Amino acid sequence: MNKLFTLTCFYAGVWGILGFLVTIILGALFCCAGWSQAFYIPLLVLFALVGIAMIWRSVSKCCQQFH
Repeated sequence: MNKLFTLTCFYAGVWGILGFLVTIILGALFCCAGWSQAFYIPLLVLFALVGIAMIWRSVSKCCQQFH
């Protein structure tokens, strides 16, 4: 159980940092290009969903190796 919690925290931290950088890059891109906010928010939500799926996949893959 401790390994599961540690791996989840690690991968969530990595995706959190990556999400922060993507938010800044997309914000600058959309601001400079003058694109609508209607595309910005769904892209961030899509990135968050991909991040959650990848965290789940990575943790389950790592935990299966040790059983």
